[in-house]
Amino acid sequence: MTDPVKVRRDVNGIIMERKRWLNKEDYHGFTKKEFGEVMVSKYPYLSDNSKTMFEKCIDGEMEKPDQMEKLEYMLSMLERVQGNQHSYENVSKEIGQKFADEYVKPLVDKLDREKEEKKNKKGKR
Repeated sequence: MTDPVKVRRDVNGIIMERKRWLNKEDYHGFTKKEFGEVMVSKYPYLSDNSKTMFEKCIDGEMEKPDQMEKLEYMLSMLERVQGNQHSYENVSKEIGQKFADEYVKPLVDKLDREKEEKKNKKGKR
């Protein structure tokens, strides 16, 4: 199972290294690809265990506060499962509900509003 401490360490490490690279404080003349290759060797845990998260770090996606907030939420939930504070099933349900409320519900609400607006326009004709 994924180690949340190692994930946090690697994500934060890559973010710091990326800022130094972009500010030309380190990795002078490196392309993004070359920088990524160095990060693979420096942060193998994240590269091996979560390629998507690793790529998001290299691309700068994890520097966005909302992305870090989601990562921290997921890692804290993982720690709850690993610490036997909650069952995997309960945590999965909680995570599913949170993200459904955040992503799916607004889309459904929008579609419902659009449907209602169309219905009202047809009724006025």
